[in-house]
Amino acid sequence: MTRENHFVSGIYLPQLGTGAGMALLGFRAAAGGNTQCCVLQRCFSTAFSGDAVPILSDFHVLAHILGQEGRRRVSLSRPGVARLTPDEISIVAMLSSAQRGDTFARDAHLSWLLARRPARAFSRIVEQIADRFAYSGLEIKAPPSVMHTKRMPDTPFVVQACGHA
Repeated sequence: MTRENHFVSGIYLPQLGTGAGMALLGFRAAAGGNTQCCVLQRCFSTAFSGDAVPILSDFHVLAHILGQEGRRRVSLSRPGVARLTPDEISIVAMLSSAQRGDTFARDAHLSWLLARRPARAFSRIVEQIADRFAYSGLEIKAPPSVMHTKRMPDTPFVVQACGHA
């Protein structure tokens, strides 16, 4: 995983609510190997019924999957930064989709982050994280859709299946 100064304009972490904020806080910490921070532990212990270990372990597994099993680098903001990268928006949208039971959207975001089709075990860890948040009363709100119009073609096009990905 890499941390780049590549932010989406107009979307900030506080706009997405407590659930999304905690999800990215946990993921960023796990990706950076900083889950033993006493402040982070206290924050997650308070939110998750006194035990931060299971949810932070799940984030560690997810960070490992994206970092080691994926076929591309995932860009992250530094911990404490309110601005979001496109990949962080996809992480939040993936968890939000899992929480809503939208398996198609969950797997679409996970496929994008991995740059390949996700194994069922990868989808299960996403579901587990989303379920832990829901059980603790933390809704992970999906961020607003972001369209990068500069990447869109000027004319409509048709995708034809030809046997290649």
